[in-house]
Amino acid sequence: MRNPRLAVTLIAAVLGCLVAGCGSDGGNGPSSDGPMGPVMDSGYSCAPVQAPGDSMSLGGLYVQNQGHQVITISRISLTGHGLVLTGAWLIPNVRNSGLGATTPYPPGPDNGISMKLWATGRSPDGFRLKPRHVATFVFGLAPTSSKGGIAYPVIHYNSGGTQYVYDSAYGGEVLVGANADCP
Repeated sequence: MRNPRLAVTLIAAVLGCLVAGCGSDGGNGPSSDGPMGPVMDSGYSCAPVQAPGDSMSLGGLYVQNQGHQVITISRISLTGHGLVLTGAWLIPNVRNSGLGATTPYPPGPDNGISMKLWATGRSPDGFRLKPRHVATFVFGLAPTSSKGGIAYPVIHYNSGGTQYVYDSAYGGEVLVGANADCP
């Protein structure tokens, strides 16, 4: 090589990138390549509500710890528009709550969920999901305007000292109005 100084600089940059982790976030943000994986995780559910601020329950997000260390959930957020998170509930060791989208949040026995099953749930904040264990989530969503909205839950968690983000491919749509009709 003609310029040894350039070669040393390039090698140092590549090694630094490999050690620090290069990516769009510079290696400083949470990774999306963590051990949380879907049991069933696609599509969306829809529910009509009467007015902005009325809530819906979105069930149907089932996850599994596919890793070898415990997952600790730190928080839940949403991606999308027009909806806010009004609540979240985790039911451990269940692959299917039997609940899709319904009103209101929290759901009741008239909404297709067993109250005995609901009673086994807890807040997801700080929940520890053991390796190979599953859980189902139920989220409360409410529209912020009369236009309604659509959103997808995002689960922030850590495992083995690393922070991860699980972007769900399962979302909820809320339509507003007395004549709102989900497709």
